Amino acid sequence: MSAADPDLEALARDPHLCAWLASRIHFRVEDYIELLGSIVLVAPDPQVAKVSQYFTRDTARKERLVTQVHAHAGQPLQNLTLTVFEERFGAISTFEQLPVPPDGNLVTEPPGEVRASGYMLAHPERGLIDFRPPAPFIRTIGLSMETYSRTVRLQTRDGKKKGAEVKTHDIGELTAISDSLVGDTVQPLDAHTRFWQAVGLRQTGSQARKSDQMWINDPESARSFLRRLIGSTREEVFVADSFFNAEDLASYLHFVHRLNIRIRVLTSRAILGSGQGHDIALRRMQESVSSFHNRGIVDIHVRPKCDRTA
Repeated sequence: MSAADPDLEALARDPHLCAWLASRIHFRVEDYIELLGSIVLVAPDPQVAKVSQYFTRDTARKERLVTQVHAHAGQPLQNLTLTVFEERFGAISTFEQLPVPPDGNLVTEPPGEVRASGYMLAHPERGLIDFRPPAPFIRTIGLSMETYSRTVRLQTRDGKKKGAEVKTHDIGELTAISDSLVGDTVQPLDAHTRFWQAVGLRQTGSQARKSDQMWINDPESARSFLRRLIGSTREEVFVADSFFNAEDLASYLHFVHRLNIRIRVLTSRAILGSGQGHDIALRRMQESVSSFHNRGIVDIHVRPKCDRTA
């Protein structure tokens, strides 16, 4: 482990560099700045290539958990111990320690349906080789299919200054085709389903309470981030910005890909100005809103809020 190095830590503040490195070293440098300048040895286990788990079901719908320890080519699976554990309703219900057979296949019978399982693989000399915490198996997959119906060409100005560069963007509009469900269906009142739904709600609530903010000190990166975020919207875009004018409305919100999006904008009445400038700004805002109607996006509302002074 290295001591602090300001020059190396400066690299972690470059988002483009961190993204480039993440695809090559498989972790985010900005999350592990203590490793910058360090030497880390990553070596495969000499015996074990990987461990996989799945479950089987017979004609009587009896389920069995199968754990496979895969050896490297030509390596025997000797002196290995596998600990298999299952989780039910948030607690460990099964905990079995088994020697790994020469073929690496172990079959265990849970008391009921396999819910969430994990394992620990250990060697008496090398210690813990592999570990996976309890994880549920995917039993049902929902699929939503969409297709690009047409492409809309949009011109935007990068900035509000006079003479700002004008760029052309092609926006693909998506149209839903079908939704389908593959796999087992679970009764709504199933105890396991209710439990995991409650867990999911707790996790969602915890994430919602955390502040999701991002500091971007580059206008081009900020525009790209906002346009990608708006383009990924599935239901509603809500903008609360006292400086959001007609040009911003067209330059950002036209990046939505779905025509059934609800668009709500809360801005300031000050952007409309006063006198002759008010009429011009109002007409531009109306023209900007009409451009969405022309695309087929009809659920759009802009509200200029009155400014109050104490």
